[in-house]
Amino acid sequence: MFKLRTFEEIVGRLKKRQTREKVRENFSEDYLWVCQNLSDHLIAADHILLSYETAKKYNTEYASHFKSEQGMWIFAKTGQGDLWLIPGPERAEEDAVYFYDHDLENYQAMHIHLKEWFVLADLMAQKENLFHTESTVYFDENLDLKEPYRLNFISEIEKIKTGLSAVYPFEI
Repeated sequence: MFKLRTFEEIVGRLKKRQTREKVRENFSEDYLWVCQNLSDHLIAADHILLSYETAKKYNTEYASHFKSEQGMWIFAKTGQGDLWLIPGPERAEEDAVYFYDHDLENYQAMHIHLKEWFVLADLMAQKENLFHTESTVYFDENLDLKEPYRLNFISEIEKIKTGLSAVYPFEI
């Protein structure tokens, strides 16, 4: 039912930039490719990719707020005001995704890489699409995934990285 897609399959469906952006910062190779090739894109409700220009504005605005976490770069946001971060140019050799909860004002290491974040976002989008199409088949009266589908969903998340469903910051 839920299907893990590759990074290449996922980004193939996303909005591409009209022109290739010149990026001066020293990001990881994967994020540099994202900056140069992808525009702002809502992948899922809590996985909103920021274009390089938008991310640069966010990072300028939030720079003083993130003094305690030097070297972090906002690359995506949620629909609830939380943020997704990666190590910034000063730490470009690191390939890790972090979640920032604005209510709790804390960071959480997701223990996944950028490409895995896209796979996770795509799975969340699949769940959201199911909700909008055939909710009575897959969801109960409380709008929760029915148990067999929930187990399948968690199983797919765990294929991305063992333990990911336990650290994911939102209810699955």
